[in-house]
Amino acid sequence: MNRKIIFDFGFLELYEYFAIGTINEGEDLTFDQNKLLFDACIEHYGSKNFGYISNRLHSYSVNPMGYKNASLISQLQAIAVVINHPAQRLSAEVEKIFFNKPFEYFEHLDEARTWIRKIVILANQQGKVQ
Repeated sequence: MNRKIIFDFGFLELYEYFAIGTINEGEDLTFDQNKLLFDACIEHYGSKNFGYISNRLHSYSVNPMGYKNASLISQLQAIAVVINHPAQRLSAEVEKIFFNKPFEYFEHLDEARTWIRKIVILANQQGKVQ
């Protein structure tokens, strides 16, 4: 891990190709909080491509419209969601509709890391910034 940022609503871990966000139990993630997460990513990665992993260790709510704004971040190549409960699968399916780039959900963090790393590396090889 290159860097860890702690917010009052959770924390963000920044790695070479992706960031992992973990939100606190019971949060209602707002647009402003979502913006803080992605602004931290943009500050860290600059013009480099990156992916975002939502590590859903806890139960919290997300406004799926925030994914429309995230889609506009050219360096953001993909989002992965790590689910820990069957109800989170349905939420991830709904969220996927609002994000127009690769978006998948996984049951294990290692699977999400592998998938997102491949997407970012491929985008880098193709010189692709969406």
